[in-house]
Formats: sequence, C-alpha cells, structure tokens
Amino acid sequence: MKVSRLTSIVAMLYPERFAEPATSAAYERERCDHNITALRWSLPGLAMLHAFAGLTFTRLPAATDAQAAWIYWVIRMHAAMTCFDAVTAIACRWPCFIASCRRSGRATASSTCW
Repeated sequence: MKVSRLTSIVAMLYPERFAEPATSAAYERERCDHNITALRWSLPGLAMLHAFAGLTFTRLPAATDAQAAWIYWVIRMHAAMTCFDAVTAIACRWPCFIASCRRSGRATASSTCW
C-alpha cells in the first residue's frame, strides 16, 4: 500500500486521527486539559492587562470631540474585555471547584457546593 506524503505529514501532526479509539480519547482529554490550563493562567493576566489599559486611557486628554469619542470607545472596549476575561476565567475554574467539592464530600451527585 502506497502512502502519500500528505497522509504521512498529517499522521505526524495529528497522531490521534490514526490511533485506536482509546488512544484518541486519551489525546482528546490531554488536549482539553492543556487548553483549560492555558486559559486558567492567561485569562487573569489578560483581565488585568485590559483593566490597566482602560485606566491608562482614562488619563488621556482629548483635544477634539473625535478624540474624546475614540477614547470613550477604547475605554468601553477594554472594560468589556476585562469583564469577558474575568467571566471566562471563572468559568474555566468552575469544573475544578465542583470536582474538589465532590472529593471533599461537601457535595453529592444531586447537590452542589454553594
């Protein structure tokens, strides 16, 4: 059987596509865990960065109405991104919070920790 170069490159880049179902599932779980870990670490920093940028733009003097409108919308954009980053960071940590509650016995299958 002749294998094309493209197939071998794809197999090298995405080994889970050509693996057994159990191996593919393990790759999928590992990939999701790494993605969640990256989000947990990066989103709080991004929230602080957006908040700092928004605060920095509040100190900017506006000479014209167009500049004032631009500064206003930049501040609004950074405020929205700060809120989005904070909510997403909480949502990324929520499954770990529920899992730790269940491990500690504070929650059963029918109840939650709050």
